[in-house]
Amino acid sequence: MQSIADINRSRGITVLVNLHSIDIARRYCTRIIGMRKGNIVFDGPVEDLTDEAIAAIYGSKAPPYSPPPPVPSAPAQPVPALMLATA
Repeated sequence: MQSIADINRSRGITVLVNLHSIDIARRYCTRIIGMRKGNIVFDGPVEDLTDEAIAAIYGSKAPPYSPPPPVPSAPAQPVPALMLATA
């Protein structure tokens, strides 16, 4: 994921990844689109991904969230990166 994030920042390329790991999505993505049974149930910045939103995506409560340490990166303008979570 770090290599993809570096390419995203250095080349200014929007990246779309399909993840099923909430922790990785929170660490690397700026925007999350969550789907359940083919319907979008969440679309917003990673900061807005609440336990309620996760429950809507996965149909269950999420474990308590504790932020990971910051990811080192070269200074650059952020380019939106998306995470598509499906259940």
